[in-house]
Amino acid sequence: SAGGDLLTSRRWGDVIKYGVSCGILSGSPFYLGMNRKVWDKLPADIQKIFNDMSSTDTGMKMYDEYNYNVDKEVMDIWTKQMGGTWAEMSDADLTELEKRSQPLVDAFVKQMDGKGYPFSAMHQKLVELVKKYEVK
Repeated sequence: SAGGDLLTSRRWGDVIKYGVSCGILSGSPFYLGMNRKVWDKLPADIQKIFNDMSSTDTGMKMYDEYNYNVDKEVMDIWTKQMGGTWAEMSDADLTELEKRSQPLVDAFVKQMDGKGYPFSAMHQKLVELVKKYEVK
């Protein structure tokens, strides 16, 4: 993503004229929650629908499709109407970027572990999930 819809909705594209793809540098979990008392009041057949939909990739596919469409629309507006230019890094450049940024990642993981968080394990799981699901 080129910054999601911030390039257009916040008009950052008026001042940001160049962007480059750097792979996945961050991520965040995406989930929906419901008050337990509300959940308990739902009929069993409705709870089953929620559970069936939650145990599939449906939500992930819907979210990915939405983001793809938003990103495409944003990039079209930014490049065609706001004068933006986008570049893709080569695989070699992405590998070099990862290599050079690894000491920063390692320091952050060590800092979080030092504060008592199980960050090494969480970071390792994130790395595994990125390798499994990243779209290039």
